[in-house]
Amino acid sequence: MSYQFEAIIETDGGTYRAYQISPDAFCVVEDGVEGLADFVTVDPDNKVALAPENLVATLTSWIYEMRRGLSILDSSLQRRR
Repeated sequence: MSYQFEAIIETDGGTYRAYQISPDAFCVVEDGVEGLADFVTVDPDNKVALAPENLVATLTSWIYEMRRGLSILDSSLQRRR
């Protein structure tokens, strides 16, 4: 069930989406850019980061670490189509 959700964060540098692709990994994509921005494997002790209710916070942390200097304008969690 958790595979059906995606976190969406709009920043002043683009829109990023994260979704779980396996029980222990998620990927990040950037709208308008082909391919994956990142593929992240989560430590088995930290799988709670992939829970749907934590996916926005997980993506926010990724943006602050990997895309430093971007300001977050909006965030949401929705079901994938």
